[in-house]
Amino acid sequence: MPRSYYVVSTLDDRNKSHDFTAGDNWCILTKTDNPIYHELAKKQQGMERGDRIALYRPKTKFSSNNMIILALGIVVYYDSITQTVKVDWIRKNMNREVRSRTCDQVINGPFYEGKEGQEIDNWLGKVFRL
Repeated sequence: MPRSYYVVSTLDDRNKSHDFTAGDNWCILTKTDNPIYHELAKKQQGMERGDRIALYRPKTKFSSNNMIILALGIVVYYDSITQTVKVDWIRKNMNREVRSRTCDQVINGPFYEGKEGQEIDNWLGKVFRL
């Protein structure tokens, strides 16, 4: 199966990416009856070893065509008990501005290199460039 690429949000305070990368985990809160969280949990459960993950925040709190990439990592595994994705953060403390395309969700993706056209491939290259 081809490697998947996910672009995920910091979820809370937009400047605290170190909180997400310090413990080598990334997770969403799914202990709720809100159907949106259950949908996100299904996406999170689809993350597999070797998938790439980029942590982002919107450039502004309001509508923006750009986002800021804060960290890049590789998924190690998904822990179904704690509903946590274990991530090997290979690049932290980034501040790379890229076009957001349609990334406005907590979990965006999966995207597949070579499967969705040259424009997506070019965008993935900009987001996930080390």
